[in-house]
Amino acid sequence: MIARLAAEVSDAQRARGLRPSPRRGALPLLVSALRHADDLGEGLAARGIR
Repeated sequence: MIARLAAEVSDAQRARGLRPSPRRGALPLLVSALRHADDLGEGLAARGIR
């Protein structure tokens, strides 16, 4: 999952004309991972799973 998010961040950087780098991609990767975790938590809560 994290590898897929990292690839998406890298692709987005390339689309913006930037060279992908771990340093430049760390914050967007963190935000994407936290957003995914939040969405997953909401989905589980909606199904009654704590």
